[in-house]
Amino acid sequence: MALSIRLATSPADIQTFLTLPRVLYAGMNGYVAPLDIDRATVLHPKKSPFFSHGEAGYFLAFREGRPVGRISAQIDHLATGAWHEGFGQFGCLDAANDQEAVSALVAAAEAWLGERGKSAARGPFLLGINGETGLTLEGHTAPPMVLIPWHPPYLPALLEATGYKIARRIHSYDADLASWDYEKLIVARGLDRARWGLTIRKLDLRNLARDAEIARKLFDDAWSQNYAFVPLAKAEIDLLSKEYRPFLVPENGLFVEKDGEPVAFTLALPNLFEITGDLGGSPGLAGWGKLAYRAFTHRYSHVRLALFGVSSRYRDTAMSGMIAARALGEHARIGKAYGFKRLEAGWVLEDNEPVNRLLSTFGFERTRTHAIYERRFT
Repeated sequence: MALSIRLATSPADIQTFLTLPRVLYAGMNGYVAPLDIDRATVLHPKKSPFFSHGEAGYFLAFREGRPVGRISAQIDHLATGAWHEGFGQFGCLDAANDQEAVSALVAAAEAWLGERGKSAARGPFLLGINGETGLTLEGHTAPPMVLIPWHPPYLPALLEATGYKIARRIHSYDADLASWDYEKLIVARGLDRARWGLTIRKLDLRNLARDAEIARKLFDDAWSQNYAFVPLAKAEIDLLSKEYRPFLVPENGLFVEKDGEPVAFTLALPNLFEITGDLGGSPGLAGWGKLAYRAFTHRYSHVRLALFGVSSRYRDTAMSGMIAARALGEHARIGKAYGFKRLEAGWVLEDNEPVNRLLSTFGFERTRTHAIYERRFT
C-alpha cells in the first residue's frame, strides 16, 4: 500500500496529530492515553508555550488515507552553546510497526531542519528537553506517570534503523515509602549532618508566581553544566504552575535554605493518571464529571519528583549530597503523612553518578529507562 507524508497545517491534520498515539496504541500493554486537552496545551501551535521561544513543523504518515505515524521537527531558540551547534530537535515520534513509515517521517523532519540551517537532530522531545523526554527502552508496563512518555517496544529499533544512535540514557527510580526508614538510612551513612545549617520552606501557594520564578532560576543554575542543557522558559514554568495549581498543597514544593538563602528546590507532582487513566483521551460529559469529583476528593498514592536542583555553588561537594538527602527525607516524611505509597524520581542522566548513587543508597529502584538519540544528517 502506498505511503504518503504531509505537513500537518490544517485544523483537521493538527487534531489528528494530537490524538494519533491513542489510536495507534489502543489496547497495548502499558499504554494509557493522556487527556486530549493536555496534549493540545503542550503541542497546539496556538496554545503551547514552546512557541514563545521556538518553532516546529508537524508531519503525518498515511497509508491509503489512514494515519500510521507522526513526527515533529523543532528548533528551540533557547538551545544555544556548544551542546547545540548545528542541532535541531525532533519529537512526537509515534508510529505503527512500520519501518517505511518511520524512515519517511524521519527524513521529512530532517529535511525541515536542513532547510533552516541545521545539520543534526536530537530527540525525541515533547517539544523541548525540559518537557517529556526520550524514547522508552525499559519500563513499558510500569504504571503510567505524569510527564513521562510511553512508546511501544518496537519503536527504538525502527528509529535506530534510520541511523540514529543513543546519545544518553535517562533513568527513573521508584521508592516504596511504607518500608522506607529514612532516619535510619541517613544516620547509618553519616548524612544526619545534613541538618546542620539547613532549613526547609514549603511552597507558598499565595505567592506561587514568585516561588515559581525562584525555582526556575535554581533549576537553570543547577542543570547548566548537564548534557544538552536548555534553560527552563518562564512561559513553561508558568503553564506548569497554572495546570497543577488545583492539585497542589504547599508540601508538594520544598525549598532547602542555608542561612536564609535558597540552595535547592524540589517539586513532587501528584500522578494525575490515577484520576484520568480510565477516562480515555476524550471523556464525555459523565467522564468530566467524574474527573471533577476525583480531583476534589482523591488522595494520591503515587507522586513524581519532577524537579530537583541544587545550587551550582555546591556542585561536586559533600554538602550537595547532604542537601539532596535532606530534601529526599522531607518528601518521604511528608508523603507518609499524606498516605502516599510510592515516590518516583526522574529523569536522571545515566552519567550523573552522584544522583544515581544517592537514589540507590536511599532505597530507590530503577523502574524506567528512556533514551535520547542523535544523528548528523549532513
